[in-house]
Amino acid sequence: MAATHVQETLELALPPAKLDRVRVRHRPRLLPHNGPRYVSNELRRFLEGRQIEHTRGASSHPMTPAKVERRQRSM
Repeated sequence: MAATHVQETLELALPPAKLDRVRVRHRPRLLPHNGPRYVSNELRRFLEGRQIEHTRGASSHPMTPAKVERRQRSM
C-alpha cells in the first residue's frame, strides 16, 4: 500500500461526508498508525490541500492502535 492508495480511499470517503455543505466545528482528522505511507510528504500535501488535520498516535500508547482499528472496522 502506498500513499496514493490512502489518497484514493479518502477521495471515495469524503464526498458522502458532504463537508463542503455541512458546517462542522472541527475539520476532519486522519488518525492512522505511523506506517511509511502515512508519514510521506505526498500524503501531507494531499491532506493540507483538503484541510484535513493529520494526527499521529503515540507509538507507546496502547489505546491509539485500538482506536485506529476500531474506526477502520466501522468504515
